[in-house]
Amino acid sequence: MKIKGSDKENSDKTNKTKPKRMRFFTLAFWDLILCKIAEVLISVKLWILLLTFAFCYYGMVNGYLEGANVAAILCATIAPIVVMREGFKIAKIRDMAKIIVENTELDEDMKDAIDKIRDVSS
Repeated sequence: MKIKGSDKENSDKTNKTKPKRMRFFTLAFWDLILCKIAEVLISVKLWILLLTFAFCYYGMVNGYLEGANVAAILCATIAPIVVMREGFKIAKIRDMAKIIVENTELDEDMKDAIDKIRDVSS
């Protein structure tokens, strides 16, 4: 039984406005941690690209590499970096859209339209 003005009633109201804390042993926690680690690793893409270009330049100037080898090395280095970067951008946009949809009152037609868009995009 809640008594009006009691501490329990007030604490219930404040708990509703606070964001949820993640627990250490949950899948969502480790999902966020692994995403953050992957983002940090991707942030070194500039250094990887610079080292790759330097390696290719050195190899071509000294006759160790031909043009086809350089093209293959550059494509094999640049493509995964660009793909992963764009994948992370899309994932962030989808996460933000999910939060907005969950926290917004929408009518059924709008929810059906959003579900159709999600089905097409995945």
